[in-house]
Amino acid sequence: RDIGVTGVQTCALPIYPTLVREALTVEHASGLQLQIVDLTGMILIQHPCESDFERIGVGQLQYGVYIVTVGNANFKIIKM
Repeated sequence: RDIGVTGVQTCALPIYPTLVREALTVEHASGLQLQIVDLTGMILIQHPCESDFERIGVGQLQYGVYIVTVGNANFKIIKM
């Protein structure tokens, strides 16, 4: 009997750093919409990705946890 996890998707969108201070880098997202939302669901940043290498300024965000959505992929970042 096989034991394992199914349905796990990998994402080819590098987003870094996940512990961020001033800027977030997103690669290979050209043509996609990026959103950063807080944990209440409020959209704080919307950014159309126009190149394969985007730097998004997040220095204005308060310290805390945020969800970054790029296309259909979701990522968690922590603003320090």
